[in-house]
Amino acid sequence: MTSQEFVKAVKLQTSDAAVNGTVKMLEKPAGRKPAERLVFLSNWYNKLNPDNQQMLKEVLREAAEMAVFEFFCVLDGVAVIEDGTDKGALELHYVKGKGKKTT
Repeated sequence: MTSQEFVKAVKLQTSDAAVNGTVKMLEKPAGRKPAERLVFLSNWYNKLNPDNQQMLKEVLREAAEMAVFEFFCVLDGVAVIEDGTDKGALELHYVKGKGKKTT
């Protein structure tokens, strides 16, 4: 798996999935008795005109992609997750079959 394939897969399974799942929940909350908060948000969303619904989807996409980008910054070590001078290091390993590659 190349680094480009990794980024594409992570985007698909994180930010894209988060946006699509959130929009689906806003359109119609799942379950027999969805949480009151979700029903409230769904009612608000469904009252928006289509242009405003699309704008909200774009805002959700920006927020989700920013969250994934910030995670990659932490993973790459350009953003820290702990204070102090003695910091640990994050390592990511992709393992498939018998091979192990550091990504």
